Amino acid sequence: MFSIVLLISFATQIKGVIYHSKVDGPIDPIIARYIENTILKAEREGNVTLIVFEINTPGGLVDSMETIVKAISNTHIPVCIYVAPKTARAASAGAFIALSADIIAMAPQTHIGAAHPVTMGSNPEKSKTKPWDEWLKENKEDTKRVKRTPPLSNEDAMMEKITNYLAAKAKSLAKAHNRNETWAEKSVRESIITDEEQAYKDKVIEIIAEDFDELITKIQGLKINKFNKEIILDLEDKSTRELEMSFSEYFLHSIANPQVAYFLLILGFFGIFFEFKAGGIGFPGVFGGICLILAFVSLQMLPINIAGLLLIILGIILLILEVKIVSYGILTIGGIISFVFGSMILIDSPKGATYYSIPMGMISGVTVALVLFIFIVGFFAVKIFRKKIETGKEGLIDKIGIVKERLAPSGYIRVEGELWQAKSVNAETIEAGAEVVVKEVQARILIVEKR
Repeated sequence: MFSIVLLISFATQIKGVIYHSKVDGPIDPIIARYIENTILKAEREGNVTLIVFEINTPGGLVDSMETIVKAISNTHIPVCIYVAPKTARAASAGAFIALSADIIAMAPQTHIGAAHPVTMGSNPEKSKTKPWDEWLKENKEDTKRVKRTPPLSNEDAMMEKITNYLAAKAKSLAKAHNRNETWAEKSVRESIITDEEQAYKDKVIEIIAEDFDELITKIQGLKINKFNKEIILDLEDKSTRELEMSFSEYFLHSIANPQVAYFLLILGFFGIFFEFKAGGIGFPGVFGGICLILAFVSLQMLPINIAGLLLIILGIILLILEVKIVSYGILTIGGIISFVFGSMILIDSPKGATYYSIPMGMISGVTVALVLFIFIVGFFAVKIFRKKIETGKEGLIDKIGIVKERLAPSGYIRVEGELWQAKSVNAETIEAGAEVVVKEVQARILIVEKR
């Protein structure tokens, strides 16, 4: 009897589990770490039958994509990439991640593909080579030695190498899972993108499923090859475990965004500026310091341009100096130009990759707000500087006092409720009770004259 109880208990413990994780947004180092950790956790647990990653991504960083592909390709646990919910996509880096999975499934109205590489921060127009006919006309004297194609620029040569590498990688991933190699190569070289129905017809994916439950039903009994072994997926009576990002992963993924990083950077500089203006260590300094640290954490996960960051810092410094130095607008113009250009090139974003760029509207709005802020601060600073001092000894000048002890020429007067030693102008004698006007302050003696 005791043995039967043990067997039942053991069977309960080893009951299979399906992991279900969701990935939404650009592929960055945090997403790569999250997927890696999910796979490692499943391997440690030992009773995970299938891992389903439900993804919706416009693409992302190649390094992060390759980390994920490596983790998926080297785990002994079957992995399914499910492009969902409706209208989701697995584009660019997402297409490679899908191709590395044992099973690709898509929900209705979803898309996959457009895996052509783009160079960070390059100028597409500048890097274009000339058409063959035009180049041949310019090099008539070398027609005998001319090759069949015009020479490539350095950027074009590098792009060709990257494209060839990624095309070969996509074909290799497709071949490993008996998928359409031609489509995989065209996805890289021609940036083709396919909906779920066409992808199923072209043998790019294995399943179209309305939702997660339907997906599990259709995967049941499916045969896959894993490390040269045929595996029949038995998902009956398997429980599903939802694995979400930890708070730290979710937070870091949220700030690993060019717009968030940019906003934090500006808030940080504002806070530090306020702290220096106010003096001491207070809320502006603490707030600004936290924002700057978070901005740098975010920027180190993004493809940033150091020149852009330096131009932003220079622009802010020039605008601040305008408050202190009369430059007749030169510092302001220089600061605005530096700040705008720095903001535009801060992120080495690929052409068309809006998820890794700072919108021009945001740059314009922040620039206008920054300039207005600097000028408002400058206006009040000048106003305060020109304002008559009303505190301390200097604040007593032109104040009316009452003589308490006869001035002959020295004595005491009461001003603003306080008793001061006073001396009359030109040694004039002033009787007690008379009103006097403070004209000057010498040490702790007030120089006064009769009103």
